[in-house]
Parts: sequence; structure tokens; C-alpha cells
Amino acid sequence: MNGFKKTGVSVKRNRLLSVAGIVAVAAAGLLLRCETASGPTPYRVFDGKTYSSTSITIGTGSKIIEIPASLPIAGGGRRVRISNESGDLVMNGVIISYERTSGELTVDVENVDGTGTDDKWDVVLGKTDAELQDSIRAAYSALGFGMFIHFNMSTFDRCCCDTCYSVSGEWGFAKVDMAQFAPSKLDCGQWADVAKSAGCTYMVLTAKHHDGFCIWPSEKTEYCVKNAGIKRDIVREFVDSARTRGLKVGLYYSIRDLSNGFKMDFVEGQLTELLSNYGEIICLWFDGWGWGPGYNNVPYDAVRRIIKKSQPNCLIVENNHEYNTIHSEIIEYEMPIDGPPPLSNIRPAEGNEPIRLDDCWFWHPEKECEILPAQRIVDQLEENNSRHASYLLDLTPDTTGLIPECQVQRMKEVGELRGISQE
Repeated sequence: MNGFKKTGVSVKRNRLLSVAGIVAVAAAGLLLRCETASGPTPYRVFDGKTYSSTSITIGTGSKIIEIPASLPIAGGGRRVRISNESGDLVMNGVIISYERTSGELTVDVENVDGTGTDDKWDVVLGKTDAELQDSIRAAYSALGFGMFIHFNMSTFDRCCCDTCYSVSGEWGFAKVDMAQFAPSKLDCGQWADVAKSAGCTYMVLTAKHHDGFCIWPSEKTEYCVKNAGIKRDIVREFVDSARTRGLKVGLYYSIRDLSNGFKMDFVEGQLTELLSNYGEIICLWFDGWGWGPGYNNVPYDAVRRIIKKSQPNCLIVENNHEYNTIHSEIIEYEMPIDGPPPLSNIRPAEGNEPIRLDDCWFWHPEKECEILPAQRIVDQLEENNSRHASYLLDLTPDTTGLIPECQVQRMKEVGELRGISQE
């Protein structure tokens, strides 16, 4: 067993990683590396630290860690994080077993970030998977008010759009001329300022819609901004602008993809890009999945594993109108179709709707200022929040890359009704 003590737990030998053992020199317990500023924190707080008297090698496998026998651990299935002091070497795993008498903790490591050794480590205990998901759902709903941004190729390519739900309008064509994607005044900071003016706490951006055009420079396809009329990483500008204003960020991603198809390796590659290169993403907001390629072709559990491997706290939001959490971690109510969450709802949820009265999600030059009254928006917000749901209101930047001034002013009016300072 490569020097491992026997704990009564059967593990595969080819997955074992030899560890000299971590000896606690501070008997008070464990240190929580708290991350409250970046989202729901799945870890429980303990006082003190543990240090390794020798080195521990980062790598996949089961391992035994010696910790104080008095450490309160509530059975198996609880998550654990082991990281060095600088935080650049991290293991995330799930506890297999714990023997209180010997103080041994056997950890089956799920995924690994970083490689190397260090002589000082923090071991942080977290919640079980079920507890973690409950806390993430509740934290997302508690955000209260979000701003949806529909800005992608459909903002520019609106050929023959007779109705907003036509394939040629809101949903776009496959592989149209990328040169037309060329906003002349693109300013994601303006978007974030508008969100702040109304008191929003988070924003969600359409990174890829049904036509398949990607507004980040994806390595998985040429149909993206690296070949467009404007060669800028809009996802990067979006997340940076939002965060500098204290807003959390989520990304919309359409599994239905008219240009690139929907093979699992493609989906995995793109989701990994989005979850690895842009910091904490509080949600991946899916669309065109269940009613597009379907869950048989793109299995929900497989996609969930991909997401949780990169970011365990990222909530899966699937706009599937199923009203359950079989293929989504939260219930989504597309209010133009579904109406708001029912009065009896007690499950964490989200209601979403466009600010435009014609139910268009992307910008269109016609009726761009026929929008919801400010009081109606406030009423919808309060109604959703009272029913355990956050409220995600969609705004529509135009072909310049700016939110139309009438929408800007309407959000300021919302903020004024809510007592938000308009400095």
C-alpha cells in the first residue's frame, strides 16, 4: 500500500499516490480559506491550521492525511480542499472515510489543479454534494435581481425577420458573414453601469446563441470573434467590467449550434474554455438543449461532470420548461411563455423576461423603446423575489455595442423607485 495505513477502505492500487503523511502541529483544527467575496462558500469554518511535516505531491488518487482526532467530521461524502499557502496548488476531493480514534482522513481526489510539492498545506472541509447544491441554489436565488444581455450575431444579422421567434431573426442562421459583427462603440462598462443603476447584483451574457457564433476567441471553432469585424474578447471585457463594479457574472451557452454541431468533445472543450479562462462563473445558462439535440445526444450528467470538475459552485440553469431539477439545478421560468413562478413556489428559481414589450430578446430597430414601465419592472422583481426566485431582466445592446438610451433611462428609473443612488 505504498506506506498507507489500513483504514478498512478498499481502493484501487493504480490510483494510489504515496504520501508521507500530514502531521498537525496546530491542534485546534483546520483553517478555512474563505471565499465569500466570489460567491457562495461551500466550506465549513474551523479554527487553526494543519501543516505537513514533509511534502505532499499534488496528483489524482486516494491518500491518507493525519489530522487531529478531535476534528468534527460528519461522515463520508463531505468535500475537501487541500491547498498550499499560496493557493496555486489545489486538490478538490470527497471524503471516503474518517476514523476518529486515529485521526486518519482518506480522501478520494476528484480533480486536480496544479502540480508540484510544497511543505505547508491547508486542509479545508466542505459540504456534501447535496448540501453544496442546496446552498448554491439558494445563494443564486438570493441574488435577487440580474441583468440579461443578449448581444451576439443576431444583433447584426436580422435578415427577413418577420417575428422575433423566427429562425432568421432571434435564432440566427448558420455561418453568416462574420465581418458584419462590428460594433463601433462597444462598451461593456456601460452595460455594467446600467445594471448598477437599477440595483442589479449579477449579469448574464450570451456567449454563444443558437447560430453558433462565439463572442470569445474559442480554440474549438473559427466561427468566433477572432475572425469577425471586431477582434475583441467580449466575454473577457464583460466579466472584467462587471466585476470591477461588484457584479457577479454568468454566461449563456446554447447547446443547439447550427454552425458547429453538438458533439460532446466540442461542448466539453468550449465549456472548459469558459470555466477556465474567465474566473468564477456563477452560472452557465443553457438553452436549445432539451428541445435541440436532446439529452440523449448531449447527456445532462456528462455535461454536469464537466462543469463541476472546473467550477463546483457554478450553477446549471437550463431553459427547458420542465419545471423540475432533473435536467437543471434550478427551475427557470421564461416569463413571456411560462409566466412567473407560482405563488406556492418554495423551490429556488429564477424568472426571466425581456424589457421589450414585443418579447424580443435581441435588439431590433423597430419598437426599441417600447419597453416595460419602471413600476412594472419593480413589481415583477418583488413578485419573483417573494416566490423564492431571482429576476433576470433582458436588455438589448444595439449594433453600436451600447444599450439604447431609452433602456438606460428606464433602468435608472427602476433604481430610483428602489432607492438606489444615481451618483
